[in-house]
Amino acid sequence: MTNTCVEQIMPDHWHSQACGAKASVEHKGKWYCKRHDPDAKAAKRAARDKLWAARSASEEARWAKQRLERQLLDLLCSDGTVLHDVRHSAMDLIEKVRTARGRMDVAEAARKALEKKP
Repeated sequence: MTNTCVEQIMPDHWHSQACGAKASVEHKGKWYCKRHDPDAKAAKRAARDKLWAARSASEEARWAKQRLERQLLDLLCSDGTVLHDVRHSAMDLIEKVRTARGRMDVAEAARKALEKKP
């Protein structure tokens, strides 16, 4: 006798029934097809969660960088030290801060860039 998958599915979104496909994996005394294998489903879920966490961390880093840039722009606009067109000067300063090497504090990098301005 051939074993069939015991996973409950809902083919019409109203009633549930057993999958009924040819079972190939036994898990805790129950038989499952390759599609509904609990171990395979858990591995897929773990891989998907890992990818999601990496994307989320990347987005969080990008948002933190944008927050720092906005704070720097606010600092420049409120300080009154920028005499030219504020937007272009601030954007130039942000680019200089972005390209600064090492682990320099953003405020220190901004101060150094302002000192170098004519």
